[in-house]
Amino acid sequence: MVAFVGRVRALRRLHEAADAAAASTRFALVSGEAGIGKTTLVGTAISRLGRPTGWGTAADAERTPAFWPWTCALRTLLATAPDPGKLPASDAAEVGRLLPELAGDRAAAADSPGDPVAARLRLFDTVARFLERLADGRPTVIVLDDLQWADSS
Repeated sequence: MVAFVGRVRALRRLHEAADAAAASTRFALVSGEAGIGKTTLVGTAISRLGRPTGWGTAADAERTPAFWPWTCALRTLLATAPDPGKLPASDAAEVGRLLPELAGDRAAAADSPGDPVAARLRLFDTVARFLERLADGRPTVIVLDDLQWADSS
């Protein structure tokens, strides 16, 4: 393991944002040139916090599925969840659009035709409620890395 050196101010700011997020939702954006250590900085901050974390990375590929960073982040977060199975049937079907393993036989319900804008909003709302349930009583971190490569969804 390589020692983490420097970036004390940036690390402190991430920890401050994480501490504030324990009381309410917070957002932190880490930006900069490629290769300067943004992922290492965030990884170090996360490891020192010791909080459940969902980490998703966008891929520099044309055939990456829609919402791929979110799919990866939710999967890694679910791996640490104490009881991820407590999802209402309607939510399981909707979140199943990103995580088919949660939908089971209900996956077809989320694929019903209709207004694509409404479907997207329904998905976003369901994922937000799902994250609230997973984070209930335990501050949780979501990291979406390399978003410059994410698809428009």
